Amino acid sequence: MRGYNSLLGSHYDKYEISYTEFDNSFPASIFDLPINETKKCGVLPGSTAEHRVLANPMEDLVGRHQPWAHEVFHHYRRRLGRRYSSVRELEHRQSIFVHNMRFVHSRNRAALSYSLALNHLADRTPQELAALRGRRPSGAPNKGQPFPSQLYTGLILPESLDWRMYGAVTPVKDQAVCGSCWSFATTGAMEGALFLKVRAG
Repeated sequence: MRGYNSLLGSHYDKYEISYTEFDNSFPASIFDLPINETKKCGVLPGSTAEHRVLANPMEDLVGRHQPWAHEVFHHYRRRLGRRYSSVRELEHRQSIFVHNMRFVHSRNRAALSYSLALNHLADRTPQELAALRGRRPSGAPNKGQPFPSQLYTGLILPESLDWRMYGAVTPVKDQAVCGSCWSFATTGAMEGALFLKVRAG
């Protein structure tokens, strides 16, 4: 072919491209044109900065111009109204975002059974994300006793056991949309432990 090398930005020349491996993971139907569908004018598909990164990820790593990934970050920042305290923080957040975007793209190119996408946390540090997951573990021993496995060696257990039949726990509740699963799990463990303690006493 004759043209420009968009990867390294070299001059107009004749280039030969040799493919050593090809994986046809997309069905041919994606090239079929929709039938009886009203056409509306809009943005040309694949013309955004992120599509440029997807089309040629290596160009964004070694290209001579400002990486397209930076433009994607600025679109993200404007869309979410992100404001940073300094230029240094902006560059730091941009680096985090670009790193996460490249990770998302690399996983999606692998044709896995799932796909990833960027969200409002794409410019957050691992420490900031960890703070959203709850309390920080102390690391100190909890003084819990080891499980006495020797007491149950050779014990033949039943195939199934329903503690509701013994009154140890109440029937399962339906939390609906209130998000109280944690409270059901907590009370279930407490009522079961209390039942065993009282029954044993």
